[in-house]
Amino acid sequence: MKSRFAAVLGLGLILNSSILSAQTISERVREASRKPGTPVVIGILGESMPLSVQELTKGSDLIVEARISRLKSRINLADTAVLTDFGLVPLRVMSGTLPDASVRPGVATPLVMTSYGGEVARDGVTVRAENHDLEPFRDGGIYLLFLKRSNDKTPGVYTLFNAAAFEIAGGVVRPLASQGADLFRDFSDSHDQVVARIVAAVRARSRHAGAKP
Repeated sequence: MKSRFAAVLGLGLILNSSILSAQTISERVREASRKPGTPVVIGILGESMPLSVQELTKGSDLIVEARISRLKSRINLADTAVLTDFGLVPLRVMSGTLPDASVRPGVATPLVMTSYGGEVARDGVTVRAENHDLEPFRDGGIYLLFLKRSNDKTPGVYTLFNAAAFEIAGGVVRPLASQGADLFRDFSDSHDQVVARIVAAVRARSRHAGAKP
């Protein structure tokens, strides 16, 4: 089990590493600029694991139902990926705690999810990153999200755990992941049944943690 979770958690490293491509985005932009109108298109196809509700719950720092709004897209510090930040308005927190208030009185720390993908312009060249593991989030949509803290532990900033994002609509939860029905078999029931299953998994994890010496 430890090796499985190590493989899954390792996927999060792509957000700030150079393993996505041997070329930097700047290098790709310089090449594309020689042919005006040519965009730079990059993408990823990850290795999401089939996980149960219990496994997703164990591996997540925060499980939340939230309304999503797109904030901005940007190129990461390693110059290898386009990332998009989404603002989250929590509607229900099922596991974990929301960020504490920021150091400025009366100003709350925002809740942000960072995901691979998006479109930016650099030096007049369009740079587009496509996430082949996940269909795009709908601005204003409501989602069930299993989240991990960001690699640099910035307060209030999270990444998606194992592509576990589910749109909530019409009393059901629909996985956004490619082949999501195979990856997340515990989520094929109604929204209420899925929530009950998550709550039970969270309680079981808490009991197990409390039983440790």
